[in-house]
Amino acid sequence: MTKAEIIDRIIDRMTDPWNDSPDDYKYASPITLAEAEEYLAEYRRDDLDFEPEDRMPEEATPALLMEAYNAHIQKMKGGNR
Repeated sequence: MTKAEIIDRIIDRMTDPWNDSPDDYKYASPITLAEAEEYLAEYRRDDLDFEPEDRMPEEATPALLMEAYNAHIQKMKGGNR
C-alpha cells in the first residue's frame, strides 16, 4: 500500500464520509504526535468489532495519522489561510 493509500484509509476510518462537513472542522485544531498515538491506540481497540476492510490500516503509524488528520482539517477549512 502506498503512503497516499494509507492516508486515504486513515481518513476514511477517522471520518464519516456521508456526514463529513466543513462546518464540523470550524474550530478543529491540529493534533500532536502524542495525541495521534492515543487516537491510534483507541482506533485499534475499537476496530476489533469491524470488518478488516473497515479497520485502521495495519501500516498506519502515529506520524501518518497526525499528518492525515492535520491535512484533512486544513482541507476542510478551505486550504491554507
